[in-house]
Amino acid sequence: MQGICMNYVIQIIEGSVNPTLYEQSWVNPLTNTTYKNVFGLASICTFPSNIKEGDEFYFTIPKNPVAQTCAQCKAYSPIPAKTINIEIYNK
Repeated sequence: MQGICMNYVIQIIEGSVNPTLYEQSWVNPLTNTTYKNVFGLASICTFPSNIKEGDEFYFTIPKNPVAQTCAQCKAYSPIPAKTINIEIYNK
C-alpha cells in the first residue's frame, strides 16, 4: 500500500486496505479541508522522522501491532477517528 503523510493523517493512494479500517471521507476541523481514504497514524512512536508531510511511502499493516500509548502519541490532533498501526517498507 502507498500513502501520503499529512500531520500524522495518512491518505491511502494505492493498494488494498480493508475499507472498515479507514475513513472514506474526513474533514479537518481546523482547515475545513476534506480528505478521501484517510486514517490517523496509530504508530507515531515508531514512525520514521525522515518522512515529512506530503511524502509518499509504502506501508504494511502488522498483524500484531505494539500498542503505543505514550503522552506524545495522544497529543497530536486533529486526526480521523479511525487509526491504524503501520510499518514502513521500501518497495
